Amino acid sequence: MIKRIALLLVAGLISTALCACSGQPSPDEDTPAEEQTAEDAASDEIVGMANPITEYGSLAEINEITQGKLCHPPVMGVSDEAYSIIDCGDYKVAEYDFKVNGIPYCYRFANGVVEDVSGIYVDGGTLFTSDDAADRIKEYEGGKAVRHFTTDGQYVLSVKDDGVLDSNTFRGIAEELFSQTAEADGYGYGLDPFIGNWYEEIAGRGQMTVTVDGEKAVFDVVWANSAAEVYKWEFSGTVNEEGVIEYTDGRKYSAVFDQAGNETVNELSSTNSGTVSIDENGNILWIDNESAYTEGTVFVKY
Repeated sequence: MIKRIALLLVAGLISTALCACSGQPSPDEDTPAEEQTAEDAASDEIVGMANPITEYGSLAEINEITQGKLCHPPVMGVSDEAYSIIDCGDYKVAEYDFKVNGIPYCYRFANGVVEDVSGIYVDGGTLFTSDDAADRIKEYEGGKAVRHFTTDGQYVLSVKDDGVLDSNTFRGIAEELFSQTAEADGYGYGLDPFIGNWYEEIAGRGQMTVTVDGEKAVFDVVWANSAAEVYKWEFSGTVNEEGVIEYTDGRKYSAVFDQAGNETVNELSSTNSGTVSIDENGNILWIDNESAYTEGTVFVKY
């Protein structure tokens, strides 16, 4: 019975790891006949499992099935290309494997999936967690990976380089692939890394909320100037091919509160311009051209 349970656990692990294997163990001579029958039945279940991986002949095929926009890397020395779909039950993962100058890469896409689909496991868990910012490289034993979100879903590029490849080279390939995906989407580099609630870490008085309206990111910034006054900014923009949002529609307001809590709002300017980008730490760097902080203000995600 213990062996039957172990076999069923193995079946579950196979499904979780998105691999397929088959094989039937030889009956243990010391195991009673009735238990051998149960084990054999469990083994038959594993042997009869459908292979979750289906191979295809092109990127176009796996993109059509998953509604993804995986692209070929725009570099020289690409070889050993392979295309497959991994059936995870509730969703499908498109996988494009290739080598660049002999170094193996894996490029994956899953439509509408937030959980990690890299297929890489460390310390008993997935490589990426919900706390990891998008577009940040994570290193693991023998390799590197980065994931990128668009309105389509999740893209993950990983490389098994055993430390040979420097991070800048890997990031360059990743950004080329992700930017091609964004061009196929028809909107900049990707809005998802910006979306959410952010706070200014140094002074602790600023908050930024980023939402999406069509192809634009919409920003609302509130900064406590004093106990009775706050400044507010509103602006929006699209992401360019360098991953930067430029805006020219910025408006700044002053909201003053009296002792009764009544608010009086005054518009201070309506022609603000500036940029918003994601820095190397995954934080937002906001530079408003009307601000005295010429080096910009950094916001950290909640």
